[in-house]
Amino acid sequence: MSTTLPQGTQTCHIWNRASDRHLVLNALETVQVFYADAHESQQLVRCKECGRLFFQDWRDVIRFFDHDGMWDYRLIPVTDADEAARLRQRPPSEREALTALVLTWPPE
Repeated sequence: MSTTLPQGTQTCHIWNRASDRHLVLNALETVQVFYADAHESQQLVRCKECGRLFFQDWRDVIRFFDHDGMWDYRLIPVTDADEAARLRQRPPSEREALTALVLTWPPE
């Protein structure tokens, strides 16, 4: 995991707790939901401690070969709700290229 953020980006304590997804996810509160269904959601979340905003892209990845699934949380730092809304409109492949904290369950 890279902890290098773009210059001028406010850091948040969750970057140092990335090894425990429960600590990270419990430190966040939902500000705005852009999209949500059973296997995917995109929302604006905020750190309860410092107020840092993140675009959260969550996917339930279904693996048919072993009937098991994975949950991917991608937390992309954003400056405001407008930036998060613009991210929602970008293809997932572009969002995946951005600096993000990625939490995968179960870890592989």
